[in-house]
Amino acid sequence: MWRWNHGKVLPVLLLCLSLLFLLAAPPFLSHRLKDKRAEDPFEPEKPEWTGILTLWDIPYVSTGKGSAARWLEGPIRRFEKNYPGVFIDVRSLSTERLAMYLSGDKSNAMLPDMISLGIYEQPVPENDFVDLLPDFKEGELNGIRDIAVKRVMSGSRMVGVPWMMGSYGLAVKEEALSDEDFTSSSKALDYSSLDTLVKKISSQKTSGGKKSDGKKKDCYGFCSYADSSRPILSMIYGKDGKIGGNDGFPLLERWSREKGILPPDWEQFSYSSAFHLFAVEQQAGVLLGSSKFIYDNRSLQQSGKGVAMRVFPVPMGQSGRFYQDQIAAYGVLRQDSSKKQRLCTLFLESLLEEETQKQLTDLGMFSVRKDLQLYAEDEEMKILEESLSQTAIGPFGDDRNRINAFWEKQKNREPAPAD
Repeated sequence: MWRWNHGKVLPVLLLCLSLLFLLAAPPFLSHRLKDKRAEDPFEPEKPEWTGILTLWDIPYVSTGKGSAARWLEGPIRRFEKNYPGVFIDVRSLSTERLAMYLSGDKSNAMLPDMISLGIYEQPVPENDFVDLLPDFKEGELNGIRDIAVKRVMSGSRMVGVPWMMGSYGLAVKEEALSDEDFTSSSKALDYSSLDTLVKKISSQKTSGGKKSDGKKKDCYGFCSYADSSRPILSMIYGKDGKIGGNDGFPLLERWSREKGILPPDWEQFSYSSAFHLFAVEQQAGVLLGSSKFIYDNRSLQQSGKGVAMRVFPVPMGQSGRFYQDQIAAYGVLRQDSSKKQRLCTLFLESLLEEETQKQLTDLGMFSVRKDLQLYAEDEEMKILEESLSQTAIGPFGDDRNRINAFWEKQKNREPAPAD
């Protein structure tokens, strides 16, 4: 009779089962691991396109502080982490350098994948940009400020994504507000009060320095500038391009006829010239400009210089609205690869995320989102931020040509006759 030898059979059986597991386990485990990776929200999915995306940043909008190109390093790191194998290369170019590039070969091989949109002129034809509107869900743009959306619309096409805003305001020397007519509790100036203030300042001598002969310097009542931005238009350009009912326009005309209110050739001033006259030489009582004057003056004050000043919003006048050209935006140039083009769009959309927009305080700038207030604890910046809701028009879309024509007409006007 056959008898089982349990001592020999059991090891053989275990050996067979082990071999079977080794043969069957790898495909099974590989499949399970793939499923686990797909379920893991922290495991980045490798995109269908990999490579380098290029972005040219043109400083059409001056930041309050810092560099936009440097600031972009944070959003870029986050994007590259979410899309392994995709890298973004940023190049910062002046408007002059850009013009040099575009004066030669304008083929797609020479141009970047993404580029800043111009303000008063668009060096790259708008038809070369991708229409991004289909990439946004219905109602998704409702959370973006209306003027920021208008900034990137060309007819029915959305040629870019707005991601940062500035604003204009008035910096007024504190000593000029000592009269009872200008109480410290006042948070705004109307044009009548501004006129009185400017004339009062221009009748005085500055306390900021002396001429070589020991006499005090003259102090002008008002100054501004015109470079890549035109803050003076926030005073004189009314809604719908009509200036007849705008209180600021006739006021500026009167100032130009009265000696000592406006510095000579102020229309040709750069920001640096105007700020130096106001905060360093202290030869101007009121400066109309962007948030940059707040941060530049703070830097001077840290070294014991600068000027004691207060910030006011630009007077609204009868229209209750004012002009705005300080909105930064990037567009996506047409690509041969739709997958690459989609990655460019996704990066620009990421600039609108809440946490990214909150970091605009590192630039001294404002969010394009309606739901974000960044400067609740900064009184000077808060004043400018609150005025953003009053912006109604800028040199964007169909308004650009009309505004440029208005600007050229004003530059070529004969000087107003003296009273």
